[in-house]
Amino acid sequence: DGVELETGKQLPLSFSFSGIAVSNADGRPRKSVFKRPGSSLPENETSVVRISDVSYGLPFSVGASMKIDIIRNFGISIGVNYTLLTSRFKGEYKEYDSDGVQTEQIQSDILNYQHYIGIPVNFYYDIIKKKHLNFYAVAGAELSKGISNEYRVLSAKITHKEKISGVQWAVNVGLGIEYMIDKNFGFYLDPSLRYYFKGNQPMSIRTRQPFQAGFELGMRVRL
Repeated sequence: DGVELETGKQLPLSFSFSGIAVSNADGRPRKSVFKRPGSSLPENETSVVRISDVSYGLPFSVGASMKIDIIRNFGISIGVNYTLLTSRFKGEYKEYDSDGVQTEQIQSDILNYQHYIGIPVNFYYDIIKKKHLNFYAVAGAELSKGISNEYRVLSAKITHKEKISGVQWAVNVGLGIEYMIDKNFGFYLDPSLRYYFKGNQPMSIRTRQPFQAGFELGMRVRL
């Protein structure tokens, strides 16, 4: 099975649809200030100051990828995924007028939601390949771009968003197992170790704990 090329040869091709969960941890106290670029009053400026430890939620990703078997036992995949990073902390929300005088201060629990779009590229090597079962090694890298950084002040029902500058790189290595129910459809599990480079990214579980264990579970469709 595969996609026919003009040469008459077949290019083994498969698509994967997956979800990824990685390890999490609680952060240590560290005072941080987040600026709000947009306010209901344009001349005002606001900030959020963290005054307690951060509790990080479990990161979660969903995505799809295309895998091509290049030569015997070797393959490459490229895909796209969406990731949500969450955290919660106690902080102070402050507003200032155009002269820099503080006009409001609210202490509250604050939720942070960070949204990322990533492009992962992975290389595969088949260690054991049977009719229905495949055991393989995988290594690769991912480029992620933050598309939204949102803070919700719970007691005041205030929400503000920030842009996330730059990009974040990550590398991963792991082992995987694939079980094909028939020749065209199956499931796979890829446990892996991941390292996220900090870059110029807002505080998150990825910057607090850059070395993480990940588990990718998905289904694979072969053409």
